[in-house]
Amino acid sequence: MKICFINNDLNDKTGSGRFCLALTRSLSRQIPNFVYEVMVLEGVSLSFINLFNFIIRLRKTFKKFDIIHALDGWPHGFLATVASIGLKKKIIITLIGTGAVQPMYRFPHKWIMKWVYKRADKLVAVSENTKKEILKIIPSLNIKVINHGVDYEKFQIPNYKQIPKLKI
Repeated sequence: MKICFINNDLNDKTGSGRFCLALTRSLSRQIPNFVYEVMVLEGVSLSFINLFNFIIRLRKTFKKFDIIHALDGWPHGFLATVASIGLKKKIIITLIGTGAVQPMYRFPHKWIMKWVYKRADKLVAVSENTKKEILKIIPSLNIKVINHGVDYEKFQIPNYKQIPKLKI
C-alpha cells in the first residue's frame, strides 16, 4: 500500500507534526510493504502562482501513490482534492478540529469545502465535536470518528509493583 500524506510539517514539537509522525510510524509497524511520503506545506505560500506550482508538484507525486491522505480539511483536503482531479486516487481527509470546521463559516471557503468533503472517499474526525460541527453544515456526510490514542509504552510504569502505596 502506498499513501501520500499532506501535512503542515514533520516537527515533533508541533501538534500536526507529532500526529503525522505517530501515524506513519504506527502504519509502518502494522502494514507490510507500507510505502509513504509526506508532502509538507511548511513555507508554501498560498498565493495563486505558488499554489498553482504546488498543485502541479502534488499531481506529479500523487501518480506514484494509491491513496492521498490529507491531515486536515483546509488547506490540505482542498489541495489533495484539486491536485488529484482525474487521477482516480482514493482520498482520505482527517478532520482535525479548527482546520476542518472554521472554513465552513467563511465565504467562499464554505462552498469549496462542501465540494471537497463530498468528493472524499473517507472522512475521519478526531472527535465527536468536530464531526458534529461539520454535520451541522453538511448533514449528508459519512464521517467516522477515531479519537487520538495514547502511546502505552511511553506512559507505562515499569515494575509498577515496586511503587510504594500512598498512606492516606
